[in-house]
Parts: sequence; C-alpha cells; structure tokens
Amino acid sequence: MHRIPCIFAFAVWAAFSTANAEKVPVAVLWLDGPNDAVDEVARALAEAKQVRPIDGAEARQLLVEGGPRARAERRLAAARAAFSTGRCGEAAPDLDAAEEAALGELPVADGRALLGDVAAVRLMCADLARDDAAAARAAELYAASGAHPSTEIAAALARHPLPPPSAQPAVRVESDPAGATVYLDFVAVGKTPLDLPTGRRAGAFVDVELPGHRRAHRAAPSGGTLALALAREDAPGALVDRIRAAAGAADDSYVAALGRRVGAARLLVARIKPGAPDRLQARVLDVATAKWTAPAFEIPRAACGPALVEKATTVEKKTAPAPPPAPETPAWKRWYTWVAAGVLAAVVIGIVVANHVGTDELDVTVHK
Repeated sequence: MHRIPCIFAFAVWAAFSTANAEKVPVAVLWLDGPNDAVDEVARALAEAKQVRPIDGAEARQLLVEGGPRARAERRLAAARAAFSTGRCGEAAPDLDAAEEAALGELPVADGRALLGDVAAVRLMCADLARDDAAAARAAELYAASGAHPSTEIAAALARHPLPPPSAQPAVRVESDPAGATVYLDFVAVGKTPLDLPTGRRAGAFVDVELPGHRRAHRAAPSGGTLALALAREDAPGALVDRIRAAAGAADDSYVAALGRRVGAARLLVARIKPGAPDRLQARVLDVATAKWTAPAFEIPRAACGPALVEKATTVEKKTAPAPPPAPETPAWKRWYTWVAAGVLAAVVIGIVVANHVGTDELDVTVHK
C-alpha cells in the first residue's frame, strides 16, 4: 500500500536532482567579507532557473568569510578584546590559532606582520602574570617579527632581554624545486640550496617560500641538511586570501583556479563599492576559459540579488572567427581520380585479354 507514494516521492526527488544538476553552478566571492547583501544574493541564486549555488556549505562560507588570513585576524581581534578586559586566559586559544596561521599557513610577509601583533599580546599577558618563561618566548617571537615596539612593549622587552646570537652548527637548506627564498627569523638570507649563517639564535625559524607553492616553516635543526619538498599551493583558502588582498585586481588565473577548486562553472566576484555603501561592484568569470565574461559593472545595493544572478546567468559568447578555406586540391592529387583511373585501366586490360584468349573448342580443318 505504501509503494506508490514511495515511488512517487523518489521520482519527484530524482526529477529535482536532475533538474538541479543541469543548472550552472555559480560561486560568489565577497571581497569585503560578510555584509547585509550576502543572504539576499544567496537566496536569489538558490531560486534561479538556469544557475544554482555551488555544492558544499564550507566552500560557500569560505568565499564569504575569507581564508586563513581573515580567520587569523578575527582570532587576533577576539584575543585583543579579551586582553583589554584583563581576561588573558580566555585570549590564549585565540592567540594559539592566530600564531599557528602566522607561522605556517600565511605567506611569509603576512605571517611576519601577524606574528608581531600576536607576540605583543602574549608578551603583555605574560608580563602581567609574571610568567618569565612565557614572556621570554613571546619576546623572541616579537623580535623575529621585526615589529617596531611601542613604549609599553619596549618596557616589557627590557624586562625580558633576549640572549645574544651565538655560533650554531652549519645547516644546509635544500628544496625541491630549487631556487626558493630562505628566511631566517623572517629575514631573507638567499635562495636554495644554501648554508644558513652560523651566527644565529638557537631555535631560529627557517621559512622556505617559492611562488605558487606552499610555504614551509621549520625550526633550524642542530646540523646536517634540511631538505624540503615544496607542495603546489592550491588550497582554496589561500586563493581566497590572495584574491581579496588584490582588492579586485587579482590575476585571472588565480580566480579561475579558485573556481575549479570549489566546483564552480562561473565565479561572481562582488563587494560593496568603497565610499558608496548603497552600490555594489561585481564581475563574472567563466572558469573554463579563465576569462571575464564582461567588464566590471555596478548595481544599486537595493534588490541586488536578482540583478547579480541575471549577470551570472547571461554570459556573452564570443564566436571564434571562421578558419580560412583550405586551398583546392588539384584533380590529379585526389584519391578518387586515381581509383577511377585504376578501374578504367582494369576494364581495358580485361577486354584486351578477352579478345586474345581462345576457346576450349578444337578447330579441325580437313584437307582433301
């Protein structure tokens, strides 16, 4: 008795899934992070007839909230807020997360700047708690970041002086691919392969970075060779951070790579127009060709969802010019001319042979 409703429900689900699969998946990257237009655009995209949102809630959230750089900045902001009210214990998890991003996930330049801010909060918390060990480590991190200390930070550093650099064992740094930049405590010292300077602090940081590859972060070993295989940088979070940092002028190849990583056929890049909160700026990239479908455009912020979806749906198709006509092949070079000639020759030869071949009858002449 329940089979017919179940079969009907399955048929409806299958039809819906098929229709949804035929829609073009569109991703929306917000350059300025969460804003009050995000939900409106997402709703319009979900209700569209020819396009649909990309699969995966995590990917959609990433495109709104940003990659590891944005996450680290949010954790740092939370830690500062906790510190400002004397809640250093509550700040510790956020500081740990931000430090982890600074030392491993972000490019060296971004990581160095973030590490200075993280170390400053750590140093002040440890100094207030009179935790000399934690303060000494925070002072090392701060010094490695190269940040310019405020008066308050300089006073804390003076209470927790750093040990001077000393002679350390020789260490060879190699990478695959070679030619990567090597940083010692965030200061560039050359390209791989190379030998680290022996005059360095114990436990100094070594970073190896090559464009298009993931940064490798290690503590300098006590000797021998530090060999690193650099992986290609294709994590969607890193691509989001790179595109957002370019403020709308990112290379097309990075935008297309992000689209492929999140499973989009088209990538809509949008933001609130700087200085004009009532307007949106956007562009649409065709992921397969890595080309923008049209110049950047502006629309009113009010009721922006349908307008953006229409732009993502209507893709200008550029027809390629017709190839020039091929030169005409002479008749004597064409295959069927030679076939016809061969057949004709065979017929002629057959007739000639037939006229010269006798029969099996005996021709007897009697002479009287």
